[in-house]
Amino acid sequence: MNKLLQAHIFAVLGLFCMMVFTAPAVAQTAKIAVVDVQLLMNESVAAKNIQAQIDKKREAYQKDFTKAEQDLLAQEKDLMARGESLSEEDFVRKRDAFEDKVMEARAMVQGKQRALESAVDEALSKMREEVSTIVSAISEEKGYDLVLTTQNVISVRSDMDITDIVMKALDAKLQEVTLKVAQ
Repeated sequence: MNKLLQAHIFAVLGLFCMMVFTAPAVAQTAKIAVVDVQLLMNESVAAKNIQAQIDKKREAYQKDFTKAEQDLLAQEKDLMARGESLSEEDFVRKRDAFEDKVMEARAMVQGKQRALESAVDEALSKMREEVSTIVSAISEEKGYDLVLTTQNVISVRSDMDITDIVMKALDAKLQEVTLKVAQ
């Protein structure tokens, strides 16, 4: 083994030993808190407001989709009924026009779904930013060195959980996030 490789191995081992022996001392002096971001994103006033808006939009879209589907089914039934009385050219032309309408309907459905997904992503992003701002403020106020999400922690003492404090601040600051769905 060459000397450069040996030097690197000893350096890595030295760093590892430093981390192993000093980490417990640092961990004992660090003030740590945890927050359940998933709970905030599901149960806060703003989250419930967003969900209500999503449900309302989906219901409206479903009505539009159902109407479009019924119209297409009626047109298909009419085309099939008239198919035998039409010339082959007329039938092919009308069938192609019908298939174009089906494709337009699919595009409409997909466009509305994408628009809704985009609006939801934007609203949730705004909520996440607000949660982050609130957690940072609480962390600074209470002197926390580290705040982790409960999703990244296996076990924690309940006195380290600041979710309730964050929830109260979030509910006070952000009751509604408008879902901005592009038409």
